[in-house]
Amino acid sequence: MKNMLVFLVALGLIFSPVFAGGDDDYDGFNLEETTPSGNPVAIWNCDWDENKGYQMHVELYLETPFEENRDVEIYAYKPSTDEWVPAHTCTNVDSDGKDCEFYFPVVWGMSETNTAGYADLLKAELVEGENLYSKKFNFYVSHTRTNREEVIYEKIDEFETMLAACPSKEDEFSEVVADATALGVECQLDDARTVLTDAINEIKDYQEAGECEVVTEQPDKPKESIPSEATKPGEEEETEEPEPAGEESVPEETLPSASAPSTSSPAESTDEDSMCPVGLVLLLAAAACFMRRE
Repeated sequence: MKNMLVFLVALGLIFSPVFAGGDDDYDGFNLEETTPSGNPVAIWNCDWDENKGYQMHVELYLETPFEENRDVEIYAYKPSTDEWVPAHTCTNVDSDGKDCEFYFPVVWGMSETNTAGYADLLKAELVEGENLYSKKFNFYVSHTRTNREEVIYEKIDEFETMLAACPSKEDEFSEVVADATALGVECQLDDARTVLTDAINEIKDYQEAGECEVVTEQPDKPKESIPSEATKPGEEEETEEPEPAGEESVPEETLPSASAPSTSSPAESTDEDSMCPVGLVLLLAAAACFMRRE
């Protein structure tokens, strides 16, 4: 049992991240304080000089497992490209520990209004040979649009309204909103506004020149019906039933008109024809009786 415990401890040392590959949650790196602070931290994006984004002050406590001095690299998260970018270098850090203060940009431009959530904004890393000591710092922040960001959204609405009145030029301006938004995310709001303003002025020129034709779609042609076998092209559909064999057809001129009914009904003519032979027989019988009496 004792040998088994020793074996498990040895395995733990071999496969621990500090000794084989590194530690992605190294407890030697800690966040001391931030400016601004709060719960959540209120961040006014893109509200800094020279379009640098929001500059956040932070103080970290760093120590390494080594007696010799090491440099610890600090990275800031860039959500527009989903990557970590260099923000600062904390020099001469050893096992005794050291405080490190600096500013780093929070470049989350064109953010939604009054939203809050947790985000990894900062990361400290130390590379020693094949080992990596790293830790991400998670912040609970709220994002609020600045007045300059609101202007960009107003410009986007103005551009889209004007383009809707000039549909023949939609292909030419199809990338304007995407380009302006990409610049806004980087807090390059002046450049984003320039892109939108130039596009709006170009559409105005097209309107004044009468080049904003309305593109109308061609109506779909009605589908041609496929004639049935009884009504193929060049043939007329017969609606009258064929006459029985052996009977002659009566010419149209001899057919009675629908508005002039016949003076004698077929029933009356039939009764008179059937009574003629009977009367003749009675007349002959009466004559024979008269002659026999004579």
